[in-house]
Amino acid sequence: QQLIINLMQTKFRNQILKSTYSDSNNQLFLAVDYIRKNIDTLMSIDEVASVAYMSKQTFFRHFKNELGLTPNDFILKEKINKALKIH
Repeated sequence: QQLIINLMQTKFRNQILKSTYSDSNNQLFLAVDYIRKNIDTLMSIDEVASVAYMSKQTFFRHFKNELGLTPNDFILKEKINKALKIH
C-alpha cells in the first residue's frame, strides 16, 4: 500500500514539475506556475499559499507531501536552475 502511495506521489510530482499537468485548476499547479512566473521577485510563502487558495500551514503541508520539497526548497531550487541556465 505504501508503495502505491509513493508511486502516485511520484507521478503527480513529475506532472506538476514538468508543467504538463492538464488540470490547471489544481491548487498546487497554480502555486508552482506562480512561483515559476515570478521567480525573479521576492515572494513570501503566504503570498504563494494565497494563490493556491490555502492557509500557509495547509499549503506547506500539501506542497511537502505532494512534491517532496518544502515550498522554500522548491523556490531555491528554481532560482538555482534559472541561474544555471543563464550561464
